[in-house]
Amino acid sequence: GAMRRATSIRTKLVLLLATPLIALVVLAGLGVRWTSDAASRSRDTVRGTEVALASTRAALEVARERGLAAAVIANPTGSYGQELRFQRGQADVALDQLAAAVAGADGVDVDGGVVDEVVAALVEARARIEGGQATIDTGLTDYSAVVHTLLSTGETGVAAIEDADLRATASSYTALTHLTDAIALQQSLLVAAYSAGHLDGGGRDRAIAAVALEDTWRTQFEQGASTEALAGYEQASRSPSVAATDRLRSEVLAPGPGASVPDDGDLWFTSTTRKVDLLAALADDVGSDMRSTAEARGSSAERSRVLLLVLGAAALALIAILATLLHRLVVRPIRA
Repeated sequence: GAMRRATSIRTKLVLLLATPLIALVVLAGLGVRWTSDAASRSRDTVRGTEVALASTRAALEVARERGLAAAVIANPTGSYGQELRFQRGQADVALDQLAAAVAGADGVDVDGGVVDEVVAALVEARARIEGGQATIDTGLTDYSAVVHTLLSTGETGVAAIEDADLRATASSYTALTHLTDAIALQQSLLVAAYSAGHLDGGGRDRAIAAVALEDTWRTQFEQGASTEALAGYEQASRSPSVAATDRLRSEVLAPGPGASVPDDGDLWFTSTTRKVDLLAALADDVGSDMRSTAEARGSSAERSRVLLLVLGAAALALIAILATLLHRLVVRPIRA
């Protein structure tokens, strides 16, 4: 009878004292699961952002090559040939960096063969230019297809961002990259016009459409951009190069198709290059901020997970210690 009473008393006391600890173990387990999921989401966000950044950088380098290629096609004996060769090297470096980002993008639904596809398309486009087989239209079409593929790859990286707080920033980042490409496309179209000495109707229509795209993407960027990003855009817009770009563009588009264009090709190219560089740097800052935020949240979630694991283990240890103490302090005297 004494033994049964001792067992009953021990069981009741253990349950009474251990219940809060058991609850702590359960809550710690749930917390570990939640923080593990949060850390995993943050890792996916970091990888997706890295793919997006690398894709955007590659897209803009190819867009710069597109502008120079258009100038060379329009005027093969002009001064842009050496710059085009240099820019091809810059684009190749950016594509190598993209290949490394894609290779490390576990958890991101990105096509592993996209870089090979882009490189093959670039090789063909470059060969047609070198062989004198490319026209301005076919050259712009070839390069624009590559840029589109790269920007689409960047959007795949952005789609991997599951953090609700970062989605608005990610959306503004995507809009900013397309906005920058719209400006680079205007550069390509009009640098060809400057090199040729006139702007035909088709080129003018495409340039006007690119201006409209710039306005559309700017609106979408402003809708989701942070205060800091909007301030950065406003600061970039006040650059003298931006003002020169807008003025030169108006001077070329205003007269109508077929009109001769002034001899401002070098100023147009350097001004638009500066404008593209400013916005590309802003996009890079926005993307880097997303990555840094995701890394910080992932680190915080990992620290919380470790802390909860320690708390859970401590609670289990306390339960074992309580059971031992109760046995020694309560059960043994009763048996005695």
